[in-house]
Amino acid sequence: MGQVQPDGHPLGIMPKVLVVPPALASVAMNLNKSDLLVEAATAGAPQPSGNIWKSMFEPVVSAYLANSSISGYSSTGYYLLADPNELACWEVAFLDGKEVPTLESADVDFDSLGVQYRGYIDFGVGQQDTRAGVFMTGA
Repeated sequence: MGQVQPDGHPLGIMPKVLVVPPALASVAMNLNKSDLLVEAATAGAPQPSGNIWKSMFEPVVSAYLANSSISGYSSTGYYLLADPNELACWEVAFLDGKEVPTLESADVDFDSLGVQYRGYIDFGVGQQDTRAGVFMTGA
């Protein structure tokens, strides 16, 4: 929420999506739905009486975040992302705006019985604005 534009003025974009690994799924769901958060008591620190984060973020669970075969994986890290309609981290574009696969069929060679099929989809992904997302290590 404290990010700024290149000229130093506030960006003014609120986080909307909370992306977590599977290990944090229940924490994210509880944060989104619970009326009350209870923190561990620490030397006279007051207990919070409500959940100020309730319904603020849309929780999304991604198994890719904790997959050890992907570099940079983490079972404690999470992302806060802006509403992609306001400011997008990534953009997906489709050739000629066609968002469904193209399916083609043809007869097989004369010495075989049957029909052959193939399907494809033309799309690309590009990074947009890095300020639209923030990664937290969670550790």
